[in-house]
Amino acid sequence: MQVLVNKFELVRDGVTYKAGSVVDLPDDVAEALVESAPKEFAYAMPIPLPDDAPAVPAETEASAESLEEMTVAQLQQLAADNGIAVAKSAKKADIIAAINAGCEPGLPDVDAADLVK
Repeated sequence: MQVLVNKFELVRDGVTYKAGSVVDLPDDVAEALVESAPKEFAYAMPIPLPDDAPAVPAETEASAESLEEMTVAQLQQLAADNGIAVAKSAKKADIIAAINAGCEPGLPDVDAADLVK
């Protein structure tokens, strides 16, 4: 289960996750963190779009101009559809930067579960 580190840092198995990071944890560990410290940790899950917002297909290659034209809710959904975790409170520019960074060709796919042991 993925957990968003809202405040401070999380150190797990020698790896430090700064605020804003998403960590893939076993379900029981994730639940314990969120239950015990809800201000510091939250479940990282896609944010649903309002019913009247047009859906953006995940396979759409977004240009900088088209991203700027999208609403924050649409950008959050696009990020979620592409496996890019962003905080609920993230600003539009930060979401666009995360999408652009996540879509850059040549970057390796990293499984957070392999990093956290």
